[in-house]
Amino acid sequence: RRRAGAAHRACADLFAGPDRAAGLRSCRRGYRAARAIDLAVGERGDGPVFLSAGGRRLDRHGASRIVRRVARRAGIGKKIGPHTLRHAFITAALDAGVPLRDVQEAASHADPRTTMRYDRARGSLDRHATYIVAAYLAGAAR
Repeated sequence: RRRAGAAHRACADLFAGPDRAAGLRSCRRGYRAARAIDLAVGERGDGPVFLSAGGRRLDRHGASRIVRRVARRAGIGKKIGPHTLRHAFITAALDAGVPLRDVQEAASHADPRTTMRYDRARGSLDRHATYIVAAYLAGAAR
C-alpha cells in the first residue's frame, strides 16, 4: 500500500479537534484529487501545481489547448474549453440531485441564482414546487 502524499497528510492534519471524524471522511472523498495533485507536484515544494511541457507555469491558454486536444482525440466535434467542463460538472451535479447549496459552494458561486442558471431541468414541470405539492396532495386524497 502506498503512503499518503503531502496533500492528503495536510488534509488529515487540518482535523485534529472534535470534528476529526467528519473531516477525515471528507478527506477520504477527496483522496483521488489529493493523489492527483501529489502526482502533478512530484517532489517540488513550491511553485505552480501544473507545468507546461517547457517546465513553465501552465496558463489558461495552455489549459484550453490541452482540453481542445483531448476533446479532438475523443472524437468530440464541438468546440470544447475548460469552462465547458465546469458547466458539465455543475449541470451533472444538479441533475444527480446534489443539493443546490453544495453545488454552489463547489462552483464558488456567491449567489445561488448563478448556480441555478445551470439547472436545465428547472423548466421541467414535474420538478416545480407547485406540481410536487399537488402530487403529494393527490396521493393523500386517495
